[in-house]
Amino acid sequence: MPDYILGSEKQEHDRLRHQQLVWGSYSYAAIERAFPVCDIKKEFHVADIGAGIGLTLPYMIEHFHIRNNKSSRLYALEPSKQSAKEIERIISPDVKDQIKIVVESLQDAHKNNSIPQGSLDCIFIRWVLLYSNTVEQDLTQLVSWLKPGGKLVIQDYNHDSLRVFPTEPAFERMTKAVCDALTKQKGDPHVATKIPQLFHHNANTQVESIICNVQSGLNKSDIWEWFGSFCKAHSKTFIEVGVIDKSECERFKHEWERMSEEDGKYLLFSPMVVDIIIKNL
Repeated sequence: MPDYILGSEKQEHDRLRHQQLVWGSYSYAAIERAFPVCDIKKEFHVADIGAGIGLTLPYMIEHFHIRNNKSSRLYALEPSKQSAKEIERIISPDVKDQIKIVVESLQDAHKNNSIPQGSLDCIFIRWVLLYSNTVEQDLTQLVSWLKPGGKLVIQDYNHDSLRVFPTEPAFERMTKAVCDALTKQKGDPHVATKIPQLFHHNANTQVESIICNVQSGLNKSDIWEWFGSFCKAHSKTFIEVGVIDKSECERFKHEWERMSEEDGKYLLFSPMVVDIIIKNL
């Protein structure tokens, strides 16, 4: 699995913070479906895989009562050194000894036994597998870190629902470029549609739930701004990998600005974010 392909500069960190405001509650809800109530006296060992700049960690610390049990552990796996430094910055001193930041890829962490096999109650992994060309292997490695009864909480994309109404050619061209860029870099914009089947015939795991989330909003809504900021921030990447040219990006930018100003005319439907909970038997 490659490092996070969208970069780790300050601009991207700012975009990720806005993204957390838009999608964070959906992530918390997915974790709560897997673990509705956590005993404050219980020792939990959990992990956030692809932790980025640590935006989900404060929630996990609270939900799993990490600070209430000094034997509890939270692993934050993040291959970007720059993002890992941001995690170090935001971690509260009272839980610092219980948070282990693993600055490695998923494969390297597995190979180096950076997270002990069979040790985790919960693994949360969001928007990581769509960048991978070894999804089946990655899932096998993730499950190997779970205790019996432990749960893998996956959030990832099916981009098929990404639409705007009424449609505009420049928008359609950009959404195609988003998917093509992932595919060209050996990722999969529809990876969430393929994960449950990989577990269905595995006697050692159980697919506990599959929930689909699509947000929609008129122009100037949070979800509208979220998609626009993503395209603007990463259009350079799309040009570099050859899925769209500079003139098409400029056309999209111009059209998006025009669409954003036509109050109440356009309705955006986000990519589908699919929550998949897998239990290790």
